[in-house]
Amino acid sequence: MIEAPTPKDITESLKIEQDNKKYILLIKIQGDKMTLIVSEPDEIGSPNFIKKMTLQEIKETHKQFLGLNSCNEFSDYIKALLERKKLSIIKKEDQLYINLSFEYLFKQVSFNIILSLEKKILMK
Repeated sequence: MIEAPTPKDITESLKIEQDNKKYILLIKIQGDKMTLIVSEPDEIGSPNFIKKMTLQEIKETHKQFLGLNSCNEFSDYIKALLERKKLSIIKKEDQLYINLSFEYLFKQVSFNIILSLEKKILMK
């Protein structure tokens, strides 16, 4: 019996520069699970912000994403929006959002993915 190949874990790092700030968007994909991590590399001691989602959760966030077949497709969509300057980072105090701007049914849509402050585990 021939077994289907298991999907490999994928990690990609994207640089985002806006408003004289630099951010790193780390995308980790493990099968049908995706983790988005945003950090500010130039800010010493700045916290990371994180969002974990399954493919099903991604599909449920907006009708635009219902046709996605994998987290890789969503990652490609994020990269395309970034190239077109349709992705931005919004930071307000202890909250951070990834803002996606796209057209859906001939209307401009602005959609936020809310990231949570990553809790650091202290090792003794």
